[in-house]
Amino acid sequence: MSDNRARQERRDWTQARRYWNRATEFLELASSASDPNVQDRYVTIAQHYGTLAEAEERGTGQRGTERRSQREANIGASTPL
Repeated sequence: MSDNRARQERRDWTQARRYWNRATEFLELASSASDPNVQDRYVTIAQHYGTLAEAEERGTGQRGTERRSQREANIGASTPL
């Protein structure tokens, strides 16, 4: 894996973790809010951050799968039958 790809993958995982942290923060805010409307709004925001985190993780996982497939194809092409 090139240094740039490895760096980008770390950034993506770090971003996913940040989204999960924000989701947790909003769920904590929701649990401490006294107004049900505010609670609902915080929960909705937390769900959006969760969705962003999942998308970031899926994207990182997909890129990892693509790299593995390419690596296996390269190994297969260089292995004599």
